[in-house]
Amino acid sequence: MWTLEQKIKTKIFAKGISIDQSVFNIVKTPLTLDSYGTNSGVILKFPSGIYVNAPFSKYNYNFVKNSLIRLVYSKSKFYLHYRKVRLEVEVIPIPSFYNKMNSQGILYSELAVTHTDRVCVAPITGCNNHCKFCTLSKNYQYRKDKIEESIEATKVALVDPVLPGRHILISGGTPRPADYEYMKNFYRSFAKEFKGIPIDIMMIPNENILDLEELKKIGIDSLCINLELYNEKLLKIYAPEKALIGREKYLKFIEKAVKIFGQGKVRSLLVIGLEPIEEILKAVEALACIGCDPVLSPFRPAPGTPLEKLPSLSYELMAKAYRRAEKIVAKYPGVVLGPRCKACGHNTLSF
Repeated sequence: MWTLEQKIKTKIFAKGISIDQSVFNIVKTPLTLDSYGTNSGVILKFPSGIYVNAPFSKYNYNFVKNSLIRLVYSKSKFYLHYRKVRLEVEVIPIPSFYNKMNSQGILYSELAVTHTDRVCVAPITGCNNHCKFCTLSKNYQYRKDKIEESIEATKVALVDPVLPGRHILISGGTPRPADYEYMKNFYRSFAKEFKGIPIDIMMIPNENILDLEELKKIGIDSLCINLELYNEKLLKIYAPEKALIGREKYLKFIEKAVKIFGQGKVRSLLVIGLEPIEEILKAVEALACIGCDPVLSPFRPAPGTPLEKLPSLSYELMAKAYRRAEKIVAKYPGVVLGPRCKACGHNTLSF
């Protein structure tokens, strides 16, 4: 049986929340930094320690209008109201550096942003790919940041007095071939500068960008290589550049990464809601059997993308997908439904 908190988190992914004026009256900073589609909600922490990124109507999500789950502020506490349920929650603040600039007049939050305890750094703003469910290529002009400015912003984020970072994720858009060497230099520079702080890299399976042996040697902690969709026909529709790489190459690269970095150090995100559940479960099995942690990421129809008018996946189908995926990974010792960091699971179907 699922707990009340597991049910509410999943219902939030399906329908979002509404926010009472009492919350806006007390919270004087933005509730969220809209850095990416699945990060654009307010982050809540439940009493058990479960985190959820809750989309709300500020960003014109079609699927969150008139949500029955309501965030309110009352008697110095935040609560979620859902029918007869009244659940106390913690609202995770945005970092205090969000409106501060470096010496060049660039907002630190354009170079690094913190969600829960993870500092997210994007060397490439925008993307060379054109995935229909993603906000990066549609909403941002392609740009690469200066490595030293990204390092400076990350240092600021790690010691932020309101929301200090504990570990680093280097992700962002897929670079153009001309920028592959820049990316490798970015990884080397961060590994040298932030020794002792776990650094995670999210990137496509391309050995011209990710030299697995070198990354392990310089101290990169873990990798996220996102398969995203299992059905190759649907992948061609939704992520054509990734479809050209091919599912087989993804899986072989991930398997090699597990051998080099070890179990628990490689995960792969799956977008649930754009293909039949049976396809998702095939992906879970394919990843788990090679020692990779599958991560279930509910499709969020983000404004400004070609899929913005599609519905989100229903609560019932999300719950079904999770329970069946959980049974699959249980067959493979050392594999879990990721991510392993509880706080980083705020925008994934994980508890």
